[in-house]
Amino acid sequence: MTEISMLKIGDRFSSFADAKKAIEELGENTYTTFWKRDARTIASSKIVRPIESSLIYYQLLYACNPGGKKFKGSGKKIRQSWTFKEDCPVHVRFKASSDGKALEVTSVQMKHNHVTSKVSLQIS
Repeated sequence: MTEISMLKIGDRFSSFADAKKAIEELGENTYTTFWKRDARTIASSKIVRPIESSLIYYQLLYACNPGGKKFKGSGKKIRQSWTFKEDCPVHVRFKASSDGKALEVTSVQMKHNHVTSKVSLQIS
């Protein structure tokens, strides 16, 4: 049996490219499609301490594909609509470390509220 690479709180990555690669590996190992749900770039964060430009993001949240943001319509809800989103809680949250030299994992939730399998990953 091969060992599954899991991310843990406190894991550090010296660049966004390294963090993205770790997310892709985690997705392959857990049959999960992750998407960048929320992000704040270094430039838009208005943080005064120095942060390495290779990090690109100050904060970053990857979520399971069926775990999309809840849509709040502003209409009168006359038309019936539906989505494939299942409000899955699976996510990995990164934040620039206090020394500004790495993206650090600050939160990990890996318990899905739906079935995951190699077949479902290939379909999505």
